[in-house]
Amino acid sequence: MALHRSLIGRTVAVLMLGSALVSCKPSASAPQQPWSAFSQKTVDGWLAIDPAFAVYEGAHQYDGKLPDWSEDGLKKKVAFLKGVIEQAKASETPIAELRFDISSHPGRVAVVEALQGRGGWLTLRRLTVSAFETEEYLLFSAIDDAGRSIDQEACTKLFGIAGTVHECATLPPDLSARLDAEADQHVRATLNRSLEANNKHFAVARDRLEQWAEDKIFAAEKALKDTKEQIKMLRREARQATTLEEEHGFQSRIQELERRQRKQRQDIFAQEDEIAEKRDELIAGLQKRMQRAQASETLFTIRWSVV
Repeated sequence: MALHRSLIGRTVAVLMLGSALVSCKPSASAPQQPWSAFSQKTVDGWLAIDPAFAVYEGAHQYDGKLPDWSEDGLKKKVAFLKGVIEQAKASETPIAELRFDISSHPGRVAVVEALQGRGGWLTLRRLTVSAFETEEYLLFSAIDDAGRSIDQEACTKLFGIAGTVHECATLPPDLSARLDAEADQHVRATLNRSLEANNKHFAVARDRLEQWAEDKIFAAEKALKDTKEQIKMLRREARQATTLEEEHGFQSRIQELERRQRKQRQDIFAQEDEIAEKRDELIAGLQKRMQRAQASETLFTIRWSVV
């Protein structure tokens, strides 16, 4: 799963794990998860803020209530969300074992059903790429106990299934190395896709700039050419003038057109300067994109199984 240009990548990851464990019931021997109360408090707080959504989800204690769309209400909503983000970013994500119960799930989830009876290990990394803009990606890496890789879609779908939490054994070093290798591969592939997308964006911007420059110069040069033609025509007509009044009229119009011609020439120079500035901006952007920095962070690791 990839979330582009996200400012809350770690928050999403923590809440993803949190939502899974809120829907998962702890077994009798499982340690109490320190963030379970936080996750439930977040859900309760959101239902209170959006009672229409709460009713839709079956929380009928909110029947007849409406969201507060006043300025104060919106400020409270923003403050609530910011608080959730800050708390989630600070949460610990220790290794846990999650047993996802697909057999009791109300709907069909084919990619998870295909994993029924299997188990393995899963880790989630956040990749941050800083260049012209900051991009963030959340990347799953997972294997089953037979050593088969699990794709991103299946990993994402797992967290929509209820289950139970159990005590977790330590991740064996060889499996840890395998997960790290898979995660590194996903990071490289994502970086390549990001670079390719950036190259395409640059090519589009370059083509758009060149077309804009051509259109501006063409229009300015055409206007200058039209003015020159008008001056030529008036000079021919002026030579055929039979009175001083006619000659004066032609010369006045020629003088006006020559002033316009000088201004049009100046406009062309100004437009060429503007085009050069835009091209410099494009080159500066390209240079900045070439100076890309990247960092990856493991957000959580779990032992998983589907029953």
